[in-house]
Amino acid sequence: FRSKSLFTLTVDSSEQWQVKQGSVTETLENVERLYFSDVNVALDLNGNAGFVAKLIGAVFGSDDVYNRQYVGAGLYHLETVGLSRDELVAVAIGAGGMVLENYETSLDFYSHLVANLWVNAVGTTITTELADPFIEQLTDGRLSVVGIVNLATETDYNKTQINLSGLASSGIEYLF
Repeated sequence: FRSKSLFTLTVDSSEQWQVKQGSVTETLENVERLYFSDVNVALDLNGNAGFVAKLIGAVFGSDDVYNRQYVGAGLYHLETVGLSRDELVAVAIGAGGMVLENYETSLDFYSHLVANLWVNAVGTTITTELADPFIEQLTDGRLSVVGIVNLATETDYNKTQINLSGLASSGIEYLF
C-alpha cells in the first residue's frame, strides 16, 4: 500500500474512475473502495458511502462528513456488521445523544430532534410553524424517529449541505 497523496483520482462523465500515478493511469471497473497506507476512499456515493455521508450530514452536520472515523464507522456497521440502513440510523441517533432518555419529555426530545435535523440538513433555524407538523407526527406515531431522520437525509437541502456532488467526484475518505 502507498500513500493516497501519490495518486490522483478522477471520475469521468460516464462515472468511470481513473487512478493516476505519474504517467500511468488505470481505469477502475466495479470498484467501490480504494485502500491506501494512510486512508481509504469510498467511491460509491450512489450506494452505501453516499447513504453514510447523508446520514452524517443530517445527524451531526456537514463538517462531520469529513470526519474519517465517522464515515469508517458507518461503512463498517453497514458492510461488516451487517446492520440495515434503518438500524444504522438508530445507532447514529444514539451516538449523537438524541435519545428520549436524555430529555424531560418526549415533546422536548421531538422538538430538539426536529430542530437539529433542520439546522443540519437545511442550514437554517426552523420556525415553530414549520416544526409543529413534524413534532405532531412524531408524537402521534405517524412518523418514527428513524423515519424523520431518513426524510432529512434524502432532502436536496442535505445533499447540498454536504456537497454530495463534490464527494461524488472525489470519493469520501474514511478510516476503520
